[in-house]
Amino acid sequence: MAILSRSGAPAGPDGAPAREWAVATLLELAPGYRGAVEDDTPLAEGGLCLDSIALITLVAAIEDRSGVALGEDQLCPEHFGTVARLVRLLESIGRRHR
Repeated sequence: MAILSRSGAPAGPDGAPAREWAVATLLELAPGYRGAVEDDTPLAEGGLCLDSIALITLVAAIEDRSGVALGEDQLCPEHFGTVARLVRLLESIGRRHR
C-alpha cells in the first residue's frame, strides 16, 4: 500500500498527510496532553508522555494501516523521539512502498 495523500504528498498510513495522521494518532494515545503538538514535541518524557504501551499501540497502528512490519532497528528514538522524527519515518515508509 502506498502511503501518499490524494495530492501525492507524503502521507500517513491511512492516506492522510503524514503529520496530520501522526498528530491525530498521537493525541488519541495521549488524551491528557493539553499542549501544542510541534515538530520538536517529544513522544515520551518531557512531551506527550507516551508510555511503553502507547508506543506499542502506535507501532501497531502504523503497521496495521500501512501493511508494513517495522523492523527492530526502526523501533528507536531516531524514529520515535519526536513528532518530526515520526513523520520522517512515515514518509520513508510511503516512499519505499509506492
